[in-house]
Amino acid sequence: MCAATGTIAAEQLDGLAILTRSTEGDSANELERSLAIPIDAQLAFALSARRPLGAGGHGEEQVEAVVFRGEPLEAAPIETPLLSSTYDAQGRLAHAGLELWESDDLERPPLRVGGEALARGELAHPDGAITTVTFLDWHQDHRHGLGSYSITQPA
Repeated sequence: MCAATGTIAAEQLDGLAILTRSTEGDSANELERSLAIPIDAQLAFALSARRPLGAGGHGEEQVEAVVFRGEPLEAAPIETPLLSSTYDAQGRLAHAGLELWESDDLERPPLRVGGEALARGELAHPDGAITTVTFLDWHQDHRHGLGSYSITQPA
């Protein structure tokens, strides 16, 4: 998480951002998903999921998530993150949901975050990989934030 300031298309920007790094061209993964969810100045989430080549499905993904809270924001790892995604008839992301358990006590209720797709675009990488970025209206306990959900598939 970081502060972002500057100008985009003559509009002043002053807000929250999530800086991520990609393993672009990593042939060890058949799919990579990443979520950046800044809800407000005191709450944000980030998630990364990688599906290794030859995996039997999303159940074999390596999933990591972090919740950021407070002022200044402090990161806390999520013990058990679950991500669900719903796609429309054209195969585009329509909705996503997170259930995030901060400890290994699965009897306690998880943090729940949901999002509905607003807009999307694609980025073609030089190595032939394709990243689809969908911007979602995320919500958690009646708070809303604009965030992203990126899916990268290698060439």
